[in-house]
Amino acid sequence: MNACKQVSFTSNGTKVSGSVGKMSFPNIGDGSHAYNMSLSASKSGLSVTVGLDMVLFKKGPVDGEIIYFDLGTPDVTQLQTFVSASVDRIEGKTPPASSAQ
Repeated sequence: MNACKQVSFTSNGTKVSGSVGKMSFPNIGDGSHAYNMSLSASKSGLSVTVGLDMVLFKKGPVDGEIIYFDLGTPDVTQLQTFVSASVDRIEGKTPPASSAQ
């Protein structure tokens, strides 16, 4: 998945096309890899684009995966926040969220 790959197929009359490849992302934990995917689908004149970013990381004995998707392009800053919060929890830096009262 390190090189950009093109994807294209039709399913039940819906045309889908997009790309998958490695994305630039800060190193997380003891090691990490980040990938993004963009898919566009169209049918009967309607279309939608969905972006998916995925970060795989290792922290000590824990292997983690964060997948973040959104219409259009996912917010990389928000993804970094999610990944950093996950690593912090693994390291015991963030207490569990309290329930709303």
